[in-house]
This record gives sequence, structure tokens and C-alpha cells, in this order.
Amino acid sequence: MMARTMYLAWLLRHSQAEQEVIKSKRKALSIYHQTRKSVRWYQLQTNQQHVLENDFSVLAPCLNKQKVFSSIPLISLIQNNKKRIGAISLSSGASGAFSIGFSTRKDLKRASVETDVFLNLFFNARKNNTVVINASAMGVRAYTNHVCCDTGPRIDLVLHLLMNVAPAFDKVFVIGDPVFIKSLVEESVRKGFEWDKQAIYLISGGEWLPESLRTYVHGLIGKSAQQPEMGFWSCIYGLTELGYPLFFETADLVVYRSALSKSKKKQESPLHMLCTTPSVYYYRPSSYYLEELQQASGTSHLAFTMLNKKRMVPMVRYDTGDVGRLIDSKSVPDKKYPLPLVEFWGRDQNWLEIASGMIYVNDIKEIIFSLFEICPFITGYFTLNSIKDKAILMLQLKKGVSENAVNAEVLEKAFLSNYSHQLEVSLVEYMQMGAQMELDFERKFKHLNTEQ
Repeated sequence: MMARTMYLAWLLRHSQAEQEVIKSKRKALSIYHQTRKSVRWYQLQTNQQHVLENDFSVLAPCLNKQKVFSSIPLISLIQNNKKRIGAISLSSGASGAFSIGFSTRKDLKRASVETDVFLNLFFNARKNNTVVINASAMGVRAYTNHVCCDTGPRIDLVLHLLMNVAPAFDKVFVIGDPVFIKSLVEESVRKGFEWDKQAIYLISGGEWLPESLRTYVHGLIGKSAQQPEMGFWSCIYGLTELGYPLFFETADLVVYRSALSKSKKKQESPLHMLCTTPSVYYYRPSSYYLEELQQASGTSHLAFTMLNKKRMVPMVRYDTGDVGRLIDSKSVPDKKYPLPLVEFWGRDQNWLEIASGMIYVNDIKEIIFSLFEICPFITGYFTLNSIKDKAILMLQLKKGVSENAVNAEVLEKAFLSNYSHQLEVSLVEYMQMGAQMELDFERKFKHLNTEQ
């Protein structure tokens, strides 16, 4: 295990990003040929007329959640691999369909090693001096050899650990959904917890993080990626069916994104979003081949080919439905690690269309969390509706907060300063939010109300 850790550390110091990507594509072609030869359900997906081609992007068809999980013979797959299976995971089902992740026992051991290498190299986390508090929803586990406390999304449990257990360790990592982290921090500040006394790192995944929300939270707890040794808020990206973390954000990229969000020279959004700053991540071409799939709308989806030849479910050119693009490593001047970079913009089709244009969910998030005077009164959840071609934002207030506590006009003016069309804001008391009222953090929140 020590040899593997040393090798991964060497790879980060000495490999050239471009060379690793080239190697990754070669391995992806090999994975395609192996999968096409040995996996029956995948054979049915391939186009026979291209068998003489040697171009990976021509040979391999693009797959997605529906194609893969409607084709896999799940029962026979499980029965034939019972001795190998270590864990089975389900996605949130937010898209209307579930995806399934299978991990062998060897996969789980590898995941623990890679997580620990990640924490060690990028956060200087040492064995016996680090605790991981996993507040992830939906049974998402944190595979690590560090001390780990699985609380689920329970603010009271996490806060109890921060106050009574965390001080025994040098470094603390709290993993959770972005809105959960907002609520946790606000409650901890209300109870007088002093974040500046210890190195506490917040790590979120599952949902795209508005930079304005991170800025708000950093302000509450007195932390910054410019002083990473005392902790900051970092993001990871992963998928149930592919694994975690696929992408990761280190202090240098947090500082870069923060500066980018304040710059007037923002990169052009592939979705023409007006306020959104993309997440910028490092990725690991030694584990998967990453590519862009161009869409008719002009956007590009991120697609993965996993390079582990012993995966129970091979993933070749798997379209995630997430919008992103590969960027030149030189575009981030102060990047610290010799790994390739990817921009991430969140889910495609995540907008409301009205006659005067598009309103993007991510833009709404950036706007509402940029209003720091409003943030303490809202949960962070909202729905976007259209009635007679009028856009209506229904914003959920916290428990016990009345509509009079927040000025809706402030939100409407903030929206108008970025968009040319009007948005009507409706402040909704917590108990009046309807079917989506429950703030249990167990499901991804559906911001677009398509039922009206």
C-alpha cells in the first residue's frame, strides 16, 4: 500500500497532463475492444459497419443511463459475481430513473487508498490525526482508512461531533450537500461554535456549488482557500455508477474560481448563463478517459470511459448529461498540480424557457446567495414556475421566518440587474412549500416545476 501511495505522489509531481491524456485515449480504445468482444449487452449497442475503423470516437457508441441500465441483465450479473461484489449503490433518481453502482471488494480497498492519497496530497491529512465526518445523503459512503463518522445529513449529530470529538484531531473533513453545509454552518454560528480554532475542511458533491454560497459561508466561519492550512470549502464530482471522486478541487482552483467570479472577463458560458461561474476541477486520466460530446444545442456533455478492465459494468463513452468542457491547463496561471483540467457547468436542460428568453437555475442560485442579508432567512431551496409566460420564483423561508422578514423587491431588483426580463418573487413560509417542503437533504431538490 505504501508503494502505491508513493507512486501516486510521484505521478502528481512528474507526469505531463497532455501525455497522460494521450495514454488514456489509447487505453480507452483497448477497453472498447475488450468490452465489445466479451460483454453481450454491449455488443448489441455497437455499430457493426465501423469494425475496420481505429478511431475510438467513431468505433464506440455513446451510452447514457437509459441505454445502459435498460440493457444490463441485472439479476444474472449479480448472480455471476456474488463472490466479487462488495457494495451496491443507487443514485438519487432525480432524473426519473435510477442508476446502479457495483463495487467489488478490490474496488473498495482501492477506493480507500485513493481517498487517503487524495486527502494526504492535497490537504496534508495524516493517518491517526484526521477524522472524516460523512454527512452525505442517500447512503453514500466515504471509503477511507482514516477515522470516519457516518452521520447522514443530521445537523445535530455533525455539530455534536464538531464540538465534542473533532478537537481530538488535527484535521477534520465534513462531507455533505451544499445546502446542508449552509444550514450546518448557520446553526453552528448561532450556537457559538468557533470554526477558526481548528483546521476544518468542508467538502461537497452531488450538486453544483454557486461561488456566491461558498463566499457567504467562508465569511461566516472566517476561512479562505488563500490560507488552506486552516480549512476551506472544496468540491468533488462523482457519479454513483462511475465512482467518487472523479474530479476534485484544490485550494489553487478555489482561489482561481473566486477571482474568475469577480472578473468582468468571465469565460463565455456554453449555455449563455449570465451569472454562473463554472467549477474548475482537476481530473485523473490514469483512471478514465474524459471527452466532450457535442450536442445539437451547442453545448457539450462530459463522457467517461472507465479504464478498469475488471469493472462489473464496463462504461464506454458514458454520457453523464452534465455540461462541461476540457480546458487548456495553461488557462489557469497558478495551477499547482500537473494534471488536466475540466470546466463543469452542471446539468443540461436545467432552465425555464419563457417568451423573453431562458432563466437558468444556476444563475438563480448565484443571485440569491450573493444577497448575504437574505441568506440567513432562507433554506436555499426554490422552484421556478411559469404561468402565462411569466416566470415565478418560489423561495422557501426557514422554519419560523415570516414573509415580512425578507424584502422580495431586493431579489427582483438583483435579478433585473442581470436579466432583461422580469422575475416575480414569491416568498413561501417553510410549511407552505407543498410536496417539496421537507428539508431532510435526502433527495436532490427539483427546482423546475413542470407540473403547471
